[in-house]
Amino acid sequence: MLYDGDCSLCSRLCLWLASKDCKDVLRFASLQSDVSREYLAKASEEIQKTDSIIVYFSGKFYIYSDAVLMIFSQLPFPWRLLSIFFLFPKGLRDRVYRFFAVRRKKKAKFCCRSLPLNLRHKFLDEKDGG
Repeated sequence: MLYDGDCSLCSRLCLWLASKDCKDVLRFASLQSDVSREYLAKASEEIQKTDSIIVYFSGKFYIYSDAVLMIFSQLPFPWRLLSIFFLFPKGLRDRVYRFFAVRRKKKAKFCCRSLPLNLRHKFLDEKDGG
């Protein structure tokens, strides 16, 4: 999952997701990191311009509501149940996603939390200082 590292809400979401990832399948990197730039070099121009969550899974990129639901589909019960929203029309899901995405930086207060040692391996950009 590539996320906006300048957004404290996004950073906190990543910490929360990492703590729920019992199967240890999720990995995270901020969009501002070298790791993200390497992944995004393979992506379309539309995805490269995205400043929201991007998921790279099984060789495919997902953005907006598809990205969020793909993440939840990888989490254990009960969080996996949220992937049922894939049944809703993509246009509607993306409108709801964008509603929150444009407000995320305004609503989230900066919070500097250190990354717990047991979750550090999930954050790929920790290796490049990002």
